[in-house]
Amino acid sequence: MTQSPADMWAKISSWLTGNAKGRQPLVDHSRTVFINETVWPTVVYAIGDVHGCYDLLREAETAIVKDSVSIKTDKLIVLLGDVVDRGPKSAQVLDHLIAPPPKGFRRICLAGNHELMMERFFENPSLKATWLKYGGLETLASYGISARELSARNTLSSDRIKQLLKSYVPDEHLEFIRSLPVGLRLPELSFIHAGLHFDALTAKQFDVTSFDLRLEALHDLAVSERNLVVHGHHAQNSVELINNCLNLDTGAYATGKLSFARFRTASSYECFQTGDLLP
Repeated sequence: MTQSPADMWAKISSWLTGNAKGRQPLVDHSRTVFINETVWPTVVYAIGDVHGCYDLLREAETAIVKDSVSIKTDKLIVLLGDVVDRGPKSAQVLDHLIAPPPKGFRRICLAGNHELMMERFFENPSLKATWLKYGGLETLASYGISARELSARNTLSSDRIKQLLKSYVPDEHLEFIRSLPVGLRLPELSFIHAGLHFDALTAKQFDVTSFDLRLEALHDLAVSERNLVVHGHHAQNSVELINNCLNLDTGAYATGKLSFARFRTASSYECFQTGDLLP
């Protein structure tokens, strides 16, 4: 019998909460699928896809810190995934995110499909990997590994390439990527990079193939959750609200504009871009 999206998402929710007794988690390593917080922070700032734009990330966080100076407790920054690739400074972005957040803040970074592609590449490196075509070369360059150098090693085994990569990329960066949760749920609001395949329920590990990158998947999730869904992945010229899905990806690496939003509640929010003067 065909199940409705609501029924399917109810099943997903029971798995994602991690409370289903006796069931195996969807992920290996220390990755949590969804973080569930039942009490709203005083303020939440969500930042769209950074894609290696370290300077824009610092600009956005500086604006956020200034905006929240009068708020003394429980301030949260959420990054919506795809912090690496395409832009020129992915290594610096990861260094920044591993370091403590601004004073007085918590910071949660979600996994995007680019983080999961990067993770897969480092577990089984190949010069034919899709990741290299979608921003991976720029990420490797940020560590000092050139495309020419990588091509010159095309006769090396996977293990030898791993050794080469290890000499450039800190273990802490890969451990950070492996630990990223897929989503964050607050009352009446969910943060996620992109949609999820329902068949991820049967997977033993959440990986890049578990994302459903279509907008329709996000719309189905918003309907099933009856919540606002804040996401990235689908680059637009400006922040976009469609079918109760708020898209904060404005293609920072191409436009030079990183978008972010301030939430007091699920229904009370404002959107900004780097370069804006926050009220």
